Amino acid sequence: MNTNLAIQNNLEAAQKLARAGSFEEAAHLCHQIRATAPDEAEVWAGLGDILAKCGQYDETLAMYQQAARLAPGRLKFRFKAALFLPHLYSDPAQISDYLGRYSRELDRLNQELTPEVLAEEAVRKEAYGAMAALSSFYPAYSGLDVTGLQRTLGGLIERITKANFPLAELLPARADLPQRPPGSKIRLGYVSALFHAHTVSKLFSGWLKHHDRADFEIYCYYLNNIPAKATPSGKKLPDPYVQLFQHYSDHFYALADPEEACSQIQADNLDLLVFTDIGMSGGLLKVASRRLAPVQAMAWGHPVTSGLPTIDYFISSELMEPPDADRHYTEKLVRLPGPGLCYNRPTLPRPPRDRASYGWGAEAVVYLSCQALFKYLPQHDYIFPAIARQVPQARFVFIENPDVPAFRFQERLQRAFEAHGLQSADFCRILPAQDWLGYIGLNLLADVFLDTPGWSGGNTTLEALACDLPVVTCPGPFMRGRHSAAFLNVLGLPETIAPDEPAYIELAVRLGLDPQWRAALRQKIQANSSKLFNDQTSVIALEAFYRQAVNSNSPSAKPI
Repeated sequence: MNTNLAIQNNLEAAQKLARAGSFEEAAHLCHQIRATAPDEAEVWAGLGDILAKCGQYDETLAMYQQAARLAPGRLKFRFKAALFLPHLYSDPAQISDYLGRYSRELDRLNQELTPEVLAEEAVRKEAYGAMAALSSFYPAYSGLDVTGLQRTLGGLIERITKANFPLAELLPARADLPQRPPGSKIRLGYVSALFHAHTVSKLFSGWLKHHDRADFEIYCYYLNNIPAKATPSGKKLPDPYVQLFQHYSDHFYALADPEEACSQIQADNLDLLVFTDIGMSGGLLKVASRRLAPVQAMAWGHPVTSGLPTIDYFISSELMEPPDADRHYTEKLVRLPGPGLCYNRPTLPRPPRDRASYGWGAEAVVYLSCQALFKYLPQHDYIFPAIARQVPQARFVFIENPDVPAFRFQERLQRAFEAHGLQSADFCRILPAQDWLGYIGLNLLADVFLDTPGWSGGNTTLEALACDLPVVTCPGPFMRGRHSAAFLNVLGLPETIAPDEPAYIELAVRLGLDPQWRAALRQKIQANSSKLFNDQTSVIALEAFYRQAVNSNSPSAKPI
């Protein structure tokens, strides 16, 4: 990049400040850079990336738009500018404004990037190279139905991929493939960039662990470089979850390059390919948008439809889906029994700290609300002061997230509490990001787990229940808001599932004021936990689905 050294050094300094959580200083430096920034798109896009981490979302959009103006032929900047969404909304009106803009810009891109336009070599290569910028991670965090948006985006992504790969290089139709020899194993592949210490690994590793190896040959494609975990002595060891996936696989590949991954998957001649988390990483789109196996499915590591015509099935849970769930997916919905998981109950350590070390006295009622901050929508902020008015000893504990500046969430909480005549500082605390030991320690010390309305806890709720922590939840209209309710129903604990937000507040207040009820719920969770953890029922049903899908003579999707 032809940028003068001072600008480059200042950009790197601003990036370091943002990573360290010094958001005000980082943003101030960005605005200084902006005053003297050259007409180079990379500089302006870099400013946008930093300001997004600082929570200055309108300024972020302005930076991306300037980058797109400076380099109109670079679709990476155009995509960023068109599809940018805040990582944390300040109020409901901002949700409506930004998502409306997103929808309009997506439609414009869809209309402009026609097959005829993409037939030009320079355009199709540029679009494919910029595909990671089409990531669909944030739209669903609006709390709204984004099925139509996902369908439009998925169609656009498929069109870009199709333009870059002649049909002769793509998988032929199912009817043209040689039949598997009778009695041969089903060649089953799993692909993700998150087969390391991550929620996705915790949720789905049980499937691989318990697969019937007499019927299935397991292939794992880890779209990442294998990370190492530093020990207190400074020695680096392989990530334990990567080692688990290696152990559970007959064939394991670490392939950070999506093109290399596509080549390997095609060479392995799979019968079925499962993506555990489409939407969590932009690079995965290059793989998911191609037809690499006769049958392709996705799990709910990111619990939103992919919108991709190349994905045939969405593997979900009968307890998590609402009655009208089929209309929320472009894929054919598969409802596994129960929660649809075989989740290993974690071994619990002793808490590394006690309640006093956090400043919580014996009288404090600790409500743990530990979701990623971008799950919290502003229209639900009132819930916390509504509880605090009736439980004066309430202490709400949140945890910082690297993608969201915590002070923006603090500002929202302050406004919500002031509207109820209270001060958020008296009740709320946002703790730094925790290692697993510290995080589990919080679950063991807390009194109540407050689920997030709209986007429920998945792994977080399972870990809370592993600590026998009572959970209050209010199921939403989409699968992503119904995980916790499914787990509680398995445990036989529907009494803490609220039908609406007033009931949610009422349950949280009762739990705060009634320690005997809390103790009874803890005992019930402990007594019934075998129904939730290490249950292989879903694996048996999953394998039955795999066999049916692979042996079917009428696949639900045509290859591109």
